[in-house]
Amino acid sequence: MAYLDGQGIEQAHVFGYSMGGYAALHAANVQPERLGRVFTLSTKLDWSPEFAAGEVRMLDPDRIADKVPAFARLLERRHSAFGWRNVLHSTEEMMLAMGERPEIDAAMLRAIDIPVRIAVGDRDHMVSIEECIEAYRALPGGELQVFPSTPHPIEKVDTEMLASALIQFFGAG
Repeated sequence: MAYLDGQGIEQAHVFGYSMGGYAALHAANVQPERLGRVFTLSTKLDWSPEFAAGEVRMLDPDRIADKVPAFARLLERRHSAFGWRNVLHSTEEMMLAMGERPEIDAAMLRAIDIPVRIAVGDRDHMVSIEECIEAYRALPGGELQVFPSTPHPIEKVDTEMLASALIQFFGAG
């Protein structure tokens, strides 16, 4: 919300991918008057200690640098300001905390009274269609969209299909 305040924006529509969707839903709960509509894509909503531990095992920076050096270089470019290893460590801490104490649950979703579209790819191995159905059903203004042939990584999402969905959803209000 600090960004909106700094730009003099009273209300905005928000698109959140993955953890960005989680943050958008949290913001919609805390300050719903600041958000007009929220569209999430590939947002994990069903956190548990076991799921978090499994995800954290994939965040070992030494292993990433050794096994997938091209990905390590990409992370280094994306996160040069903070250091990609620091970002992975912070992500690990965040995921473990979310596994122990998820901030989003069905009661919180029921309290969000703005239009929200929960979108997921049918080939997403991190986010299940079932957890998205449960979330959209809890939202008073919830919608569900499943993108065909779509895995979790944003780089593999059909941008024309996503752009069309965003335009349709945000243009509806």
